Amino acid sequence: MYRGPWTLEADRLREQRRKRLLRRARGEAPLVFVAFLVGALGVSWFVLRPDLAALLEPDTQVETVPANPVVAYPHFAMCSASLNRNCVVDGDTFRLGTERMRIANIDAPETYRGICGGAREVSLGRQAAARLQVLMNGGRLDIERQGHDGYGRTLVRVRAGGHDVGARLVEERLARYWPDGAEFWCR
Repeated sequence: MYRGPWTLEADRLREQRRKRLLRRARGEAPLVFVAFLVGALGVSWFVLRPDLAALLEPDTQVETVPANPVVAYPHFAMCSASLNRNCVVDGDTFRLGTERMRIANIDAPETYRGICGGAREVSLGRQAAARLQVLMNGGRLDIERQGHDGYGRTLVRVRAGGHDVGARLVEERLARYWPDGAEFWCR
């Protein structure tokens, strides 16, 4: 059956386009494979084994508490929509890997909305969060688990550089002892 000259031309153009796409795909395939391999190695190095990343910092020590073993990751940033691992949430809560941890013996002002102290509370809460970040990045961390709270966070005692982080925040009037201390930021 004769299909006409226009169908023969369309078949020829279709075949040329197919060959051109195959040549291009063969040239890009090794690059895509290399990019995938590099990405997979990066994920396995820094996400699956974050304790190995600490080896890159010679002056940072990582320690495990014998009674409640927790490996402390040395560098903390402020949590954000794009960062939710190894970061400070507010003045008494942080994330270690994917686990949310709350310092067991303190309560800090809120950072996003004032419950009782309004703008003063939010300002003090942001100061407490910034100070917690500095303390958490201050060298060796000893983290001792003490159960869970009603929000599913792990309750912990944290010592940074040999000092109790919660006690330090209370001494600096950035937090209160919990449950007995007064919420001084509400006045």
